[in-house]
Amino acid sequence: MDQNIKEIFDLLRDQIFWIDLRWKIFKQIYGKKENVELINEFAPVCFKFFQDASFDIIILSINRLLDQKKTYGKKNNTLFRLKSMIEEKECKDLNSELEDIKCEIEKNKEELRELRHKKIGHNDLETMKSNYESLSGVTRKQIDLIIENIRKFMNKISIYFDGKEIRYDYGSKGKEGEKLVNYFKMLKEY
Repeated sequence: MDQNIKEIFDLLRDQIFWIDLRWKIFKQIYGKKENVELINEFAPVCFKFFQDASFDIIILSINRLLDQKKTYGKKNNTLFRLKSMIEEKECKDLNSELEDIKCEIEKNKEELRELRHKKIGHNDLETMKSNYESLSGVTRKQIDLIIENIRKFMNKISIYFDGKEIRYDYGSKGKEGEKLVNYFKMLKEY
């Protein structure tokens, strides 16, 4: 892998690990109704703050990966910057596969982008007046699909250049949401 591509690739890979881990833990805590009911018995406002902040940072982080190569004259470290760098290397088979995945990602990113622009990143007046009802709902399934396609995108590059797939396995760190819920279950039984 070319050194310039590798530098961008490695920076993006690290961001994707954190997004993926945050999302995994978020779903462990808030993915089941009984988990939400349990944590609400102990600290509902605190966990609502945590839920909102976690969700917002996940949406912002995904959006940053999907930004344009440049905004306001400044270079952005995005999947599409990486894709354009690979296009310059004329890796035709890889470029075609990446383009297909990019199209899949773009099918599902509009609701995330709207949420970022109208609620998380800015105080869009009309949206606030309508109590955010005008925003389309972003589903967990959409986020799962986008993250899965981001992984595919990065793995196509990794396999092409290095012959190996990136593993998204976090060991015990990947189970911290489950541990937290289990602690609350034990506390409730006690």
